[in-house]
Amino acid sequence: HAQLCTVAFSAVMASVHDIDGLPAMGTAVLSAETGSIIKSSGDLQGAEGEQAAAALYQVLLDTGAILKDEPLRRISVSYSSHQYIISLSGGAVYIVKSKAAS
Repeated sequence: HAQLCTVAFSAVMASVHDIDGLPAMGTAVLSAETGSIIKSSGDLQGAEGEQAAAALYQVLLDTGAILKDEPLRRISVSYSSHQYIISLSGGAVYIVKSKAAS
């Protein structure tokens, strides 16, 4: 059962460093062009984090193919214990992993 996302996450982030202050289990910043990790923390570090980032980047690419010219603001992927928020801004993809809303 998917849960509605209740985590506030800005659709536009000023810089890669802004992601550090978010209350999260893990964060990652990817290159929007290549999907390569620019910066990561917490649960999104290491091999497991790289796999999650690659899968979420693919979701972003697949969604872009559906949206065509519609600008993407945010994607939420929710599980029972955690959720991922994906946002695209200024040539970077921002991913935040947080606890699922109760």
